[in-house]
Amino acid sequence: MYGRIFDLVVAGLGDSMRSSGGTAHYIGVLDIFGFESFERNDLEQLLINFANESLQSTFNRAVLIAERALYVDEGLDIPGLVHVDNETNEACVELIGDKRVSILAQLDEATQTNKTDDFFCRSLHSKLGGKPHFIPPHKKDLKDTFIIAHYAHNVKYSVGNFVMKNSDMVPEGLNDLLENQALLFMEAAAVVSVSSIQTASGTTSSATKKKKKFTFWYFCYSNAFIMYIT
Repeated sequence: MYGRIFDLVVAGLGDSMRSSGGTAHYIGVLDIFGFESFERNDLEQLLINFANESLQSTFNRAVLIAERALYVDEGLDIPGLVHVDNETNEACVELIGDKRVSILAQLDEATQTNKTDDFFCRSLHSKLGGKPHFIPPHKKDLKDTFIIAHYAHNVKYSVGNFVMKNSDMVPEGLNDLLENQALLFMEAAAVVSVSSIQTASGTTSSATKKKKKFTFWYFCYSNAFIMYIT
């Protein structure tokens, strides 16, 4: 579904920027999550920093580790090519987001069983204590804080609203609205998929182009309205 949404947005932008006069239009976008560390760090900061850790892990594999492997395979002797500190942060990614035993797994368990934040924090120190990147705070802060050694630096998180924020309910009526939008979205996504195939074979019809343009912008307007009311 995410892939189709992406294709839908790209197709709409491509149609909007396409010029019949031969002038090339270009949009360059670089959007990277900003690492956050405040005086008080809550669930929002944990999720943002988790995204950062995942992004950094992908970067490490695609650039640092892959490039070194390439040098080794080609027999290149590069002076100064040594292990880089924090080259891999998979352990930190797993600490936060592993499906079995992790911070987010414990949070989901506490939410589903209607436990308190105190219970959630105790379960973290009980089950994750001693794991790499999980640093115990001062004894007086054990009941409501935990520390993660991120690739950037250590961040101290304050528990108190984690369970409540993780159990936010979908606004009443939004499900019905989304169900009414489902057919429209699937139609728009399908048009993009079919259009991509037709474009590759050089058989895109003018009717398909018009329909794709209509469904894309209608989809955007409809979902902008959803975000507005929520």
